[in-house]
Amino acid sequence: MRNLFYSSRRSAAFIVLFALGWTATTSPAAGQEVVLPPKPRVSPMAAAQVMLDKGTFVRIIYGSPRRQDPKATDKKERVIFGQLVPYGQVWRLGANEATMLVSTGDLEFGGKKLPAGVYSLYAIPEKDKWTLIVNKSVGQWGTQYDETQDLLRIETPVTPTQEVHEAFAISFDKPDEQKSGSAMNMMWENTKVTVPIKVL
Repeated sequence: MRNLFYSSRRSAAFIVLFALGWTATTSPAAGQEVVLPPKPRVSPMAAAQVMLDKGTFVRIIYGSPRRQDPKATDKKERVIFGQLVPYGQVWRLGANEATMLVSTGDLEFGGKKLPAGVYSLYAIPEKDKWTLIVNKSVGQWGTQYDETQDLLRIETPVTPTQEVHEAFAISFDKPDEQKSGSAMNMMWENTKVTVPIKVL
């Protein structure tokens, strides 16, 4: 992971620092590059996290499309899935840089083994299911997807919701009693997709 901190891509370096919850200060006199936070964006950065058994910490960092005009809805009266986010095409699972997953321990992610590490997440939405993609490249702009770097793909069903989720959001369920498992939820418009996770 050390190589990520010294990447020439400033945005990638900032995201990794944010992912681990660190505040970095550097001294120009020491010959170190100062990594400044990016300017405010239309879709601000958001995060979700959960602490599981064996000291396993899981965090998701993503760009969350949301309302800018208080007189408008976050989704700006648009139909999200099937129009703004087309069916059958790879989506960055948010906005801006590719959504990032950080796990300090090995997981069973949607029924498949995911080694500890830092990954990008993408999705291929369909009306009744999503294919969630775990990709080994990190720090890239969200549309710069390289299929050759895919580690695994997971199919998970879509659950329609009565509640309208105006902004795209990712959250984790409260861990079970043993803190061995949880679930990652992705919600937008009238759509909810859930992926179970478990510590290995």
